[in-house]
Amino acid sequence: MRGAEWAHTCARPHLLSLQPFHSMSQALALPSSGARQAGSVLRILGLVLVIFGSTMLAPLAAALIASEPSRDEFFTAMLLTVACGLAPWSGARHYNHELQPRDGFLLVTLTWGLLPVFGALPLLLFIPGMNFTDGFFEAASGLTTTGATVLSGLDQLPV
Repeated sequence: MRGAEWAHTCARPHLLSLQPFHSMSQALALPSSGARQAGSVLRILGLVLVIFGSTMLAPLAAALIASEPSRDEFFTAMLLTVACGLAPWSGARHYNHELQPRDGFLLVTLTWGLLPVFGALPLLLFIPGMNFTDGFFEAASGLTTTGATVLSGLDQLPV
């Protein structure tokens, strides 16, 4: 580079870092620190889902003991939840990066968004006519212990 070109480039240092990509995978790759942080968030989120799925063992055991007809739905919901938790956990288990506050916000948001989805599975699978919105509301209400419900005829539902 000539002196004038060098001075012009140095005035804009971001131009120094522009290099052509040698492959499509390099062009689409996340920055290494961002990938590590996303991997750590996915690892923890997967672990939270596995733990949440394992808590479904208690109602499954109660349904088995009482010979409830909902035992198959609890078993299916438990398996789906654990499987959906094992997938991100196993894919990101080698990421062990220290989380930043923004990662904590993301993790809390994803946890509160996903747990009611998986908590609604037994309701969606067992109660006829239950739509996703009502199931999500019931699960979120149960997780937050607000006591609000959209279900009517609770006396006719199985225990």
